Amino acid sequence: MLLQLYKGLILARPLYALPLIRLSGNQIENLERAQRVALRICIGVPRSASSRHTLTEAGMNSVENLLQERALGHLIRMNNCDYTTTLLIGIAERTDSELGAHLCTLGDIAGTPGPLAPLPALHTDPHPLRVSICIPGLRTKKSAAVVTARQLTESYLDAEYDG
Repeated sequence: MLLQLYKGLILARPLYALPLIRLSGNQIENLERAQRVALRICIGVPRSASSRHTLTEAGMNSVENLLQERALGHLIRMNNCDYTTTLLIGIAERTDSELGAHLCTLGDIAGTPGPLAPLPALHTDPHPLRVSICIPGLRTKKSAAVVTARQLTESYLDAEYDG
């Protein structure tokens, strides 16, 4: 329970902005230290416990690694979208920014993304298929639950038309 609290309250707030800002080495050390103290309190280990073992026991990573993982995750999601190419080009041009540096790292690791597969054509039929059935014992549409009517219709179609 406390570990979920740690992840939700203590770790989520700093990780929200970390991919966008560049911290000095001293600031990262202070953040790492605060993370270790909070983690030791949450999982109930003594202050003298090894940091590596504490992080391993909690299944956590260091703040610096979490920062890079979060930033690369954002960039990978943006790479998979067709409409974010101009945003990614703008980020790549700013190599002095933190996100720009992460994008260069991603390019070094994974290379440039290939072309996206084209999206399938949208449904062009102007009128969707309407299915209606007369079910004995089912009251009017106003008094019967929509889910019940839909489920009865689907089971009828399954039985009559083999799926």
